[in-house]
Amino acid sequence: MEQDNPKMNRRSFVLSSLALPACQSTTGPREGSFWGPQIGHFSLYQGNRNGHVQKEVDVLIVGAGISGLSAAWRLARENPALRVEVLELAPFPGGTSASLQGDLGSYPLGAHYITIPSKEAFYMRQMLSDMGLCSLQKDKPPIYNPLNLCLAPEERVYAHERWQLGLWPQFGVLPEETKQYRAFREYCAQLKSTIGIDNKPVFSIPIAYSSQDPQYQRWKTISFYDWLLEEGYTTPKLHWWLEYATKDDYGTALQGCSAWAGLHYFCARRPYIAQSVDLGTHILTWESGNGALVQKLLQLMPWKIRYNAIVQSVDAQSGHVFFIEGKEQKTIRADHIILAIPSAVRANLLEQSWENLPQASPWIVAQIACKELPQSKSGCPYAWDNVLYGSESVGYIVNTHQRGNYGGPSTLSWYLPFYDVDLVKARKQAAKEDWWSIEDRILSEFSLSHRNATEAISRIDVNVWGHGTVRPEVGLHATPLLKNLQAPVSRVHFAHCDLSGISLFEESAWHGVRAAEAVLSQSNDNITSLL
Repeated sequence: MEQDNPKMNRRSFVLSSLALPACQSTTGPREGSFWGPQIGHFSLYQGNRNGHVQKEVDVLIVGAGISGLSAAWRLARENPALRVEVLELAPFPGGTSASLQGDLGSYPLGAHYITIPSKEAFYMRQMLSDMGLCSLQKDKPPIYNPLNLCLAPEERVYAHERWQLGLWPQFGVLPEETKQYRAFREYCAQLKSTIGIDNKPVFSIPIAYSSQDPQYQRWKTISFYDWLLEEGYTTPKLHWWLEYATKDDYGTALQGCSAWAGLHYFCARRPYIAQSVDLGTHILTWESGNGALVQKLLQLMPWKIRYNAIVQSVDAQSGHVFFIEGKEQKTIRADHIILAIPSAVRANLLEQSWENLPQASPWIVAQIACKELPQSKSGCPYAWDNVLYGSESVGYIVNTHQRGNYGGPSTLSWYLPFYDVDLVKARKQAAKEDWWSIEDRILSEFSLSHRNATEAISRIDVNVWGHGTVRPEVGLHATPLLKNLQAPVSRVHFAHCDLSGISLFEESAWHGVRAAEAVLSQSNDNITSLL
């Protein structure tokens, strides 16, 4: 399906995103840009509720991130004849799953993989099947396209002056550290197969299918760090390995997320797959990261997206949505509205309370263009995911890894979460960064673990995500807050991953499908649920 926006390239996106001018390195012939979707703050200004209704539709979706696109996919699958409009603030779709096309190929702006869905996540398997990424068989596990499975080697870590396969170092590790690491892995293996008294798994993706068994609820009220100490997991190396996980998925330190969320990372992924013995990986990834899934969702929906649309106010009773497109104030009236946007933005549009809403960590993602891959120092060769032990960043992804080609030009995606427990402090830390400071960070990391990084890296493009990943803080999942935020208001339904308290593609998609099914159920009693 043809979309309204042209194929985005780096230059057109930078110019449309209030970027700083092209930056020039002080250490060599290297250029780049520093930008981010800061236009999101425009929606925090109240708009007027005046204006003639230009259009009436059955469903209006605000937001073309994964939740909004998933809602559109579900609506199109059930009834493509619906009159649907999709409004998106940015000049591109996908939110933190977006991707761009550069001179050296496509690359992700944020999220770069999903894991093979669990048995209860039928909606995800159906979506991936519609995309042509897996084959569904009645009453049998699905078969996935092997070209989308992460190629080996999948992960490596630079520790004790050498690259080592896997994220747990094999060299320079004390016996007690290995003992605690193995004990934790064994404990998580048991939890993966544990069923609560409500006949649900203790941990699930989506979290809506997780057990509410009372014996596991205390984990929601204490930090992951405190739980680890209680259970005797005390070694610094194990804490680093575990904090790498909480930083990677949540943008938090061990003290900044609940024990329930920390354990969820390790225990919720239970792939339902036909050929599990032969795969060697449970990760699905693409050169453009989750941007590949965004493009496939676009192909499955029959409606166009209206980009650069700044929604300023929503009247839940009348169904009027007031927004700015170009320089013109416009109004659409909808029978049903799906706000697939963060809770803070939705609160502003509906004039709701901002108190106790889920919070998100800021991130910086840098796209590193290389004339050739920098030469690794001693140890194993390049992997898809490459991590430095002890670094504040969570390392980098080789975007060309899936090509099976480890020579020549390439792009790397480097990720830096601001994970201080004090969110205000984390935001101030992120705000202090500029292109030159990020270049220094990247070159310092690469110089430690590679031989010729300064010569090999030709360009660095830096993207700031002010609200990158939801923080599953202590207590967030212990109250009815998230459930209450999901409740519709009049004709308005809500869909966003922060309603799960976890930033995963699967959670975003679940809320999009859930909201779409709520809309469909009000007009069609015969729909077949995917949830």
